[in-house]
Amino acid sequence: MKKILISLISLFILTACQSQVTVKTIDAKEAKKMMENQENLVVDVREKEEYENGHIPNAILIPLSDIDNIKNKIPNKNTTIMLYCQSGKRALEAAEILIDKGYQNVYTFGGISSWPYEVVK
Repeated sequence: MKKILISLISLFILTACQSQVTVKTIDAKEAKKMMENQENLVVDVREKEEYENGHIPNAILIPLSDIDNIKNKIPNKNTTIMLYCQSGKRALEAAEILIDKGYQNVYTFGGISSWPYEVVK
């Protein structure tokens, strides 16, 4: 019983000491500014057909269904990753997955449906 109690207390302490990383949500204007002023990776988490119908310049396609394999494409967990989809829901889901995988600088800026800037077709 004593060993179990010590194990539970140790687990609690370790969990409490871990830093909590949260999804950072920004608007389109701030996202555009970040794209222009610093190195980051813009990721479209929609499906291939949606991406081909129009995407943000320089965005790479990693569909939400493939986000679990992102370490093969983005091995550095300190990379600034900016996510978007059609409306923002899938981007938020992808951000939560990335944070759970240890990525530190994850941003969402909604969806392309509200993106007021250039789109590549």
